[in-house]
Amino acid sequence: MMVYGSYLCSSCIEMQEYFETHSIDYTFYDITLDLQAVKRFLKLREESPIFDEVKKEGKIGIHTIIIGEEMILDFWEKQIERLNQLLK
Repeated sequence: MMVYGSYLCSSCIEMQEYFETHSIDYTFYDITLDLQAVKRFLKLREESPIFDEVKKEGKIGIHTIIIGEEMILDFWEKQIERLNQLLK
């Protein structure tokens, strides 16, 4: 599982705390510290229609969780069930 986010983003930090508490393995790419990560994220954001609504709202779309071909944007309580399904 890969996650694009930022250590400057409070919801990204909450997501990481959730993952740590539940022993969920992931690789975190900080788009504010890693130029290659931001390039990959921007390419993903431009190519994937899942970001259309986020872009309309003027948001960035982090944190983005990628599991295989599936993506979850802005991890919230309502998406925990979907995450658990993907991790099985």
